[in-house]
Amino acid sequence: MYEPGLERDAPSEKPGFSCQYRTTKQTFRNVLAGSIVEDEETIPMPDGTVRSLWYTMIPVLDEKREVISITATYRDITERKRMEE
Repeated sequence: MYEPGLERDAPSEKPGFSCQYRTTKQTFRNVLAGSIVEDEETIPMPDGTVRSLWYTMIPVLDEKREVISITATYRDITERKRMEE
């Protein structure tokens, strides 16, 4: 199975990377295994504010049912979260 970048550091582990993404290597492993993953992520912004994002990652399969790509969408749900509080 194709596993691009899993040996690399997650963004939050890279020196100088300002955002602390919660998306983990395990999340990518799940998608690469064929699962659709949805979750919420909180991102601290450079100006000190915090944004809430909902993401969906969907594996793209070839004719052999092997993952050849991942489609990811992120939706900013910050305002909705504030209204819920």
